[in-house]
Amino acid sequence: MKSIRIIIALLVLVGCSHEAKRENPLDPELTPAVTLTVALDDTAGTAT
Repeated sequence: MKSIRIIIALLVLVGCSHEAKRENPLDPELTPAVTLTVALDDTAGTAT
């Protein structure tokens, strides 16, 4: 009975796998650039 469950689980895994085309979530056209500014405080040792 245990071997039947293993075979069914393997068949489900193989049946569900596919090579779908995936879009690039980091595409520069979809994700605009962000500009960051930093102010350093040498006496306190912090950056804001």
